[in-house]
Amino acid sequence: MGVIEKDLHKHNGRFPVLGAKVAMFPLLVRLDTTMINFNSAQSLGQDIRFSRADGTHFYYEKEKWDQANKNAVLWVLVDTILPSSSTQYITMYWGKSDAVDKSNSSAVFDTANSFVAAYHFSVSDTFGTQHITPMTAQTAAPPRTPHP
Repeated sequence: MGVIEKDLHKHNGRFPVLGAKVAMFPLLVRLDTTMINFNSAQSLGQDIRFSRADGTHFYYEKEKWDQANKNAVLWVLVDTILPSSSTQYITMYWGKSDAVDKSNSSAVFDTANSFVAAYHFSVSDTFGTQHITPMTAQTAAPPRTPHP
């Protein structure tokens, strides 16, 4: 991954406080108008990028981008979350009008990071009936046998 070019807007977000170091962690990011002006981003969120403090960007998956209702759900693959760190953060960038979409679910939920499958579920329809529909499914290896 490269270094992020200067975009028009940015927002810093802190990590959850954890008791141990966690590596290659898909962090759920829910966006609303308190974090981003949706009118300053591309209509499908193609210009969204995430980086660490040094500017190197993270892989991310855009699960949902709803410009009209001003909310979004993204998964950001963070290389390391330090335990009890109050200074670690990621930065979200947006506003570059010619940016192409870099959402990459295969990189976020890579089988090399021990993911066997990743499912994002939607629970709604126009009739109020609840059912679960997989929105993303990536599978490769059969489930591992647990150690005794």
